[in-house]
Amino acid sequence: MPVDTPYLDIKDVEGFREHAVLAYKNGFAGCLLINPRQIAPANEAFRPDEEKVELSRRVVDAVNEANKEGVSGVAMLDGTMVGPPMRKRAETALRQVEEC
Repeated sequence: MPVDTPYLDIKDVEGFREHAVLAYKNGFAGCLLINPRQIAPANEAFRPDEEKVELSRRVVDAVNEANKEGVSGVAMLDGTMVGPPMRKRAETALRQVEEC
């Protein structure tokens, strides 16, 4: 997963926070840090929000349940098919929450 470049103005914590949130929205998994005061805002910015965490749990549960019923790797969730790529993203999001 891509990692964003460092934000060089170490005194501008709010600017860094905005930069990190934008990086997360653009698909970056994290960013390089150059100062300890950037750690907490980076963790906040790159941690999946509660809505994404809940959806991720539901995706993993749906696929697990389908596997128990003999359906390999795919499931229906709220009328939408979910499969291995969605499960992988969901598991990544859940690991990110556990690690933060």
